[in-house]
Amino acid sequence: SKFLSQITFEENSNLQIIKKRSFSNIPIKSILIPKSVKEIGERNFATCKFLEKVEFERGIEIEVIEKEMFDSIHLLYIWIPRSVKVISRRAFYFSQIQTLEFSEDSELEKIEKEAFFSAKISSISFPKIVKNICDKAFFASNINNFVIPSDFGFSFLKNECFSNSNITSISISNSCTKISEKCFYGCTSLQKVEISGNS
Repeated sequence: SKFLSQITFEENSNLQIIKKRSFSNIPIKSILIPKSVKEIGERNFATCKFLEKVEFERGIEIEVIEKEMFDSIHLLYIWIPRSVKVISRRAFYFSQIQTLEFSEDSELEKIEKEAFFSAKISSISFPKIVKNICDKAFFASNINNFVIPSDFGFSFLKNECFSNSNITSISISNSCTKISEKCFYGCTSLQKVEISGNS
């Protein structure tokens, strides 16, 4: 694996499962994951410090970005397939990721605990179908702006959701009924909190 830098699959590949840690800690720079894949195990690209490009072939039907899949990577951008319903615990833990793009018809429902813990991402627009953003989802991350639209699916911010992050502003709509314990604890850059008049 010392000289492995690119991984490709044949057109019309029948690959369905990539087991956990298959590509972890190797010097790959790019990979295109074929649409036949249904499951990608945890920590698959963790600590791949040279990884510049991860592409999912359009039409892929994976449902979970597994635990620590992109832990400590230097990848800056990734497109999340429409079929993904869950971004698992520590999926982008300490990653350099700056931009996540979602399909307009995304089926994403849940952001698990510590998903973006200490990640470099500064802004994000989640699909409106999201129902659950778990504890410490953005703990110590570089996120600086977060907006909860009125038609968002979830109703409260969980424990330490943004604690110790670089968040500077947040807009909370009337769909939010609860701000949980230590949600903004240690957010020394927080300057602006907007709460809907109908909240």
